[in-house]
Amino acid sequence: PTNPIMHSGRVYGLFSASGYWRDRSPPFSRMVNFYDECDEASNEWLHRLDSENQEIAKRLEEIIPGCVGDSVLPINQYLKWAYGDDISDHSSAGACYRTNKPFHGVGSPLLEVAPGYWVPDFKSRYFAEDIPFGLLTNRAIAELIGVPTPNMDTVIEWAQKEMGKKWLVDGKVNVDETPQQTPQALGLTLEDLKKMYCHHL
Repeated sequence: PTNPIMHSGRVYGLFSASGYWRDRSPPFSRMVNFYDECDEASNEWLHRLDSENQEIAKRLEEIIPGCVGDSVLPINQYLKWAYGDDISDHSSAGACYRTNKPFHGVGSPLLEVAPGYWVPDFKSRYFAEDIPFGLLTNRAIAELIGVPTPNMDTVIEWAQKEMGKKWLVDGKVNVDETPQQTPQALGLTLEDLKKMYCHHL
């Protein structure tokens, strides 16, 4: 549940919240390190998405006791659990990104289309996988259980516009758009999810 927001919050910060990439000339003059150069706009959106993620987990646990427990950690704690001493500053998601040794040197989803002229690569896995099979999945579950997700909606609606998709239409999951991995696309209701979880107990 946490991994999709790790990428989605950062790309939204990098390409939109810190200044819309199409308004820049050039959009980027070089490759930007995805983690080492995590800025405050990205950090803010990482925490916005994480906050909604926590609300989804909390509500799911209330509806289906035992299905989540304490497995969905806040993003800082998750990164600390996953990387331990490789991170020297756990004060925020952005700090974790910037000080995580294994993350050093990882590039962003950017393409150089001319010398010194870099643009977002909306076909990269940060978009093609993390939106329809990650963030949208979390958002779809939130819709089923009645948890508002204005920040997830903002990121998904921005990404789908850039990608020529319509996963969200009028604030609802559009099951006709592909690809996606959501309960709605599989024809599953909240009652179905309850039965599925109880079946596996």
